[in-house]
Amino acid sequence: METSTGYSLWLVPDENTANIIAKLKTRIGVTGPAFPVHMTLLGDLQDADSQKKAEALAKQLILENVHLTSIGFGVTYYRCAYLLAEKSPWLAACNQLARKAFKREADPEFMPHISLAYGHLSILEKERMTKSIGKIDLTFAPHLEFWKCDGLPEKWVLINRFG
Repeated sequence: METSTGYSLWLVPDENTANIIAKLKTRIGVTGPAFPVHMTLLGDLQDADSQKKAEALAKQLILENVHLTSIGFGVTYYRCAYLLAEKSPWLAACNQLARKAFKREADPEFMPHISLAYGHLSILEKERMTKSIGKIDLTFAPHLEFWKCDGLPEKWVLINRFG
């Protein structure tokens, strides 16, 4: 199990959407650490003034709907299994504003997604999940949250919810 450090800015779905995603995780038999349903707008924030920067950023962002379209899989611990979001101009702009606020313009390309599982899955587990989930078509209106993400996911702490 891997751990993290620093702060993160998350786009978090409404309670109803979070419950739908949580039930989906249960239905497909997700194992591994428990963590809140979220989309990381920008993570691994180490600046001493990260909270002030997050507060200033929250005042600039005009939040729009997020559309989840399909399941995806990665090879890294924190991008193991996820629901991909449509790459809308609005999401790209939010990420660009966050990168600028935290001087992280050189970060890798933003891949908007909501993680279903952290860990390392076999190809068979990924195929099983894909068949279990089927087509995804879920839209939600997010809010912005600022989290302290030190240690294991179950130890992460909400610092501020904006909006």
